[in-house]
Amino acid sequence: MGFWNNFTSASSIPEAWNSIQLVDQLNAILAENDGKTKVFFKHSTRCGISLAAMSRLKSMELPQGAESYYIDLLEHRDVSNAIEQKTNVVHQSPQLIVWKDGRVIGHGSHDRVSQELIKSNLSL
Repeated sequence: MGFWNNFTSASSIPEAWNSIQLVDQLNAILAENDGKTKVFFKHSTRCGISLAAMSRLKSMELPQGAESYYIDLLEHRDVSNAIEQKTNVVHQSPQLIVWKDGRVIGHGSHDRVSQELIKSNLSL
């Protein structure tokens, strides 16, 4: 166990975030047309910038009714590729994608991974 294991383990995922490990899980979530905002966080466990974004997420309060999902890029690259294909948002890491009613309503990467990005897209 090295220093990085403290930051890269599955236990470091913020509690409110649900891990997506299968493309079928992603497809089911994207197919839901329930009016709920879905927020996807794509994270590389080997990237310092991604670790900083993860730290910001841990202190974030998600808006009521929003659903949050976590994708580990190194473990589940197929899921990352699928979300890029289905949303037409070019892959970056770290990255937030905000989805509602069958479409992307916002996205940002690197230092734009923030609560402000989520909140600014909730009224759309």
